[in-house]
Amino acid sequence: MTRSQRSHATCWPVHAIGAAVTPALTGAGYLFAVQPLMQTQHEVAKQHQILAESRSKTAEANELIKQLRSELALLRDAAGASTLTLLPSHHSNQRLAALNELAASHGLAVETVRTGTIESGERFELVPIHLAGQGSYQACTSFLHALQKQYPDTGVTTLDLSDNPGDPTAATTFTFDLTWYAAPALSSAAKN
Repeated sequence: MTRSQRSHATCWPVHAIGAAVTPALTGAGYLFAVQPLMQTQHEVAKQHQILAESRSKTAEANELIKQLRSELALLRDAAGASTLTLLPSHHSNQRLAALNELAASHGLAVETVRTGTIESGERFELVPIHLAGQGSYQACTSFLHALQKQYPDTGVTTLDLSDNPGDPTAATTFTFDLTWYAAPALSSAAKN
């Protein structure tokens, strides 16, 4: 055997060991280095997606907050600009007389006018007012229109108009249940 043949013969086990160890090292490298790196990259990508969604939701929430603050400022300005001053509920007789006069000026014949039980709130008192009588449909609508303009602190809770279609000369009967928003008792006591 020549020297070169002997060198190849003695290297053969080294090459065989190298051929066996290389796939094992490659597998171990993949298992312990590449695979964890790929899993980490996948987790990082998921975290970036969650972060992007969170940022988008935060931006939407901030825009909604901005819009609501703008609306609140407009409402506060409107409330501050309002010249409506609520009268205390102990002025109910004057209010009833004024409503009766308004109804009469629009052609309504009021037969019943009375207040109900007052409900107290923090910012106002609710005074129920019941009006009933007779008049034409046009007189009723005219009265309600004037009521809204002259007494913006009074709202219509229910209304009932009844007519007899068989008798064109019969008057229309009406029933209006109103709610008068009056100043709360404490603020009216403080003003006196």
